[in-house]
Amino acid sequence: MKWPSRPPNNSSSKPNSNKPSYPAASAASTSPPNGLLHPHQINLHTPTNTQPRAAELATSFPSSEDTDEEDEDTTLPPSIQHTNPDPKEARLEARDLPRYLLAKSLFDTREFDRCASVFLPVQIPHSTPGPQIPGPTRISLGSSQNQHKLPLSATRPKLNLKNNIPLGKQPDRSSTTLPTNLSQKSLFLSLYARYLSGSKRANEDPETILGPSDGPQTPNKALPLILATLEEYFASRGGLQDLTNSQGWLDYLYGLCLVRSSKSSDALAKQWLLRAVNLQPYNWSAWLDLASLVGSVEDMQQLSPHLPKNIMTLLFHVHINQELFQQTPEVFGTLEQLESIFPRSAWLMQQKATLHYHTRDHETAQQTFETLLRDHPGRLEGLEVYSNLLYILPDRPGLAALASLASDTDKFRPETNCILGNYYALLASHEKAILHFRRALTLDRSFQTAWTLMGHEYIELKNTQAAIESYRRAVDTNRKDYRAWYEGCGVVSGGSEDVGGGWGGVWEVWEGGECYSGF
Repeated sequence: MKWPSRPPNNSSSKPNSNKPSYPAASAASTSPPNGLLHPHQINLHTPTNTQPRAAELATSFPSSEDTDEEDEDTTLPPSIQHTNPDPKEARLEARDLPRYLLAKSLFDTREFDRCASVFLPVQIPHSTPGPQIPGPTRISLGSSQNQHKLPLSATRPKLNLKNNIPLGKQPDRSSTTLPTNLSQKSLFLSLYARYLSGSKRANEDPETILGPSDGPQTPNKALPLILATLEEYFASRGGLQDLTNSQGWLDYLYGLCLVRSSKSSDALAKQWLLRAVNLQPYNWSAWLDLASLVGSVEDMQQLSPHLPKNIMTLLFHVHINQELFQQTPEVFGTLEQLESIFPRSAWLMQQKATLHYHTRDHETAQQTFETLLRDHPGRLEGLEVYSNLLYILPDRPGLAALASLASDTDKFRPETNCILGNYYALLASHEKAILHFRRALTLDRSFQTAWTLMGHEYIELKNTQAAIESYRRAVDTNRKDYRAWYEGCGVVSGGSEDVGGGWGGVWEVWEGGECYSGF
């Protein structure tokens, strides 16, 4: 094999064409051979599968950085100097760079276990006991009347994170001990890869949708290890009170794991996610998880004073008001303000169309969705709302065209299957509609729209038991969506005889009349 090389600077030199020349690699050099792409240049030049190979070669060079000693005089790459003002953290990032590029390339190819093992090579059994997260009663947030008036620092509990795990349930500290001299960026990438690997396994475990063994979503078995590791990490750096030594990524991951953990407190998770969005305001995932903890307009009002004062907060307000089904003039004003900054934003156009749909301005909503489809024909996000609109009108040709476009774009998206389900529902082919809603939920069990629409179809088939279970699962996925509450309560108030026990059977299925708490 001959290495590709640039022409020599000396025009008089003539390479020997009979012998392949190989560049000499110095033992102390970590640069790729002359003419080869560096791993961070791969994305725009080569296929995805090339990235891990190039990154593996970059980490295979002998280096003096194999020791744990820090070199205060290390010359940092300009990119690291500019992105990290903390000299110590910048040196750690420079030291981790070859391995970080390898881990990132494995992450991009969805090899999450291999990505995590680059920096955390010890594989931990999934049965490792997790920490006991303090419940709401152990967190003093003040009364609901004046909580929003308090500064954020006053609402944070003083926790001794190391003592949250009761005796006899301590995780194996040999498995959760953090590696020495590991940058925050590298630790986040490794732990987040562990989280995604656990989520992938959890999604592969569930039974058939509404089958005999189908129940709540399978828990992520990687959460106990991640929570224990992050607990140890933050305990050594001052806990929740210290904001000076964090970049915001690990804070987000800790808040995310608290949200997903069945033993966690929403109040504690909210505090860590608030910390994350203040430290790293452009991490939209942190905003979305924070929004999942906001259950009412009052909650939003209490949260607003603690949010950063930047454009991300405006985007968050639009999103959370959509979640809470608020169509006030203030929401439209915020949307117009953002559209003046981003006049061609597909996301803002989708939010505008959805707002008009919820206000029953169907004509404006349809025009906005048509503009969105014309400008962004391959974008499927939010089009299940458009299919609901076409079903309501009803517009059979338009819904058929939308279903054809979505199928040609990607058949394995929950949005596509919801659109197809609505199309068959409009044709009164309820069995086929249910089949596509089931497919949507197989792809994403948290796709709340599919649960609600499937409940509608079971109502058409007079299968009240399955309809109520579908609405129950929709409410479990998103308790802020009034549609599942409304339809579920409609089934209860109808007193259907299809459920064993008549009124009592329906009442028992709908968890003791819980639906009335939403009205």
